[in-house]
Amino acid sequence: MSSLIAFLLALFIFAPFLPFFAIFLAAKPFFGAEGSVKLAADCSSVFFMLSVHFLLREIWPNPFLFPAGIFLLFISGGIYVYLKWNGEIPLGKLLRKIWRFGFLVFFAAYVLLVFFGLLYKGTAYI
Repeated sequence: MSSLIAFLLALFIFAPFLPFFAIFLAAKPFFGAEGSVKLAADCSSVFFMLSVHFLLREIWPNPFLFPAGIFLLFISGGIYVYLKWNGEIPLGKLLRKIWRFGFLVFFAAYVLLVFFGLLYKGTAYI
């Protein structure tokens, strides 16, 4: 049983779009298209984050803290702009927006790193 769980976790980290589509298809009859996309994005964000981490470690073996710092700067800038516009922060709403923004960032990073990794590792053997 533990080997099955380990296999599924490894598969979901290797291909994080699989849990996204699985959650989307399972939730669509209950929440509709928009709600199921939001739920799938919320649940699969962790897999995209882990996948980006392992892709970065595979392409560049050194610790890679620069993107995390840039990401934190974007989030702090977003909080500052939100405060300037609205004057107050509803914490739950803000955390949900930050989490979904993180999904978009890590999804884009995953796609870019997959293509870059294929090119980088593919040309290394030429």
